[in-house]
Amino acid sequence: RGGRGGRGGRGGGAPPRPQTIQSRVTVDDMPLIMANFTTAPGNGLVPEIGKLNINTASAAALQAIPGIDSSIAQRIIESRINLDPEARSNTGWLVAQDIVDADTYKSIAPRLCAQGYQFRLRIVGFGVPCGRYRIIEVMLDVAGPQPRILYQRDITRLGLPFPLDPEAEEL
Repeated sequence: RGGRGGRGGRGGGAPPRPQTIQSRVTVDDMPLIMANFTTAPGNGLVPEIGKLNINTASAAALQAIPGIDSSIAQRIIESRINLDPEARSNTGWLVAQDIVDADTYKSIAPRLCAQGYQFRLRIVGFGVPCGRYRIIEVMLDVAGPQPRILYQRDITRLGLPFPLDPEAEEL
């Protein structure tokens, strides 16, 4: 039995779904939406692992994200200096500040975050008048209920990160 329509036939069934949906969301709405809506489990309260913090990352780190070239990385760094903390509270400012367009944002957003829970500390101890010093690097994680040290290592062998003048009154 031939015929049209039905399952597997031509011409019947639902029309194809559009690839994009037109929205009334504007660029100015982006930070508000990113701050209040999430598809992540835990209602957005669970730290997101493996994302790069756009508010603190270096240009080299930003360029490691596919879709961010050197000019975009430089614009991110220059723009974030003048933003207030509320504006930097989510990644939506990249679109609101016209750093990237919507398509670029869609491709880079899954790899970015706007806050961090791990901090690297470099502690320099310096003895006066002998001039001896020691440098310790610590990685601290504050995501859980108790801060914890992820690692601690002596990096003195790498040298001083800045010049020290033992003759200066204030170091």
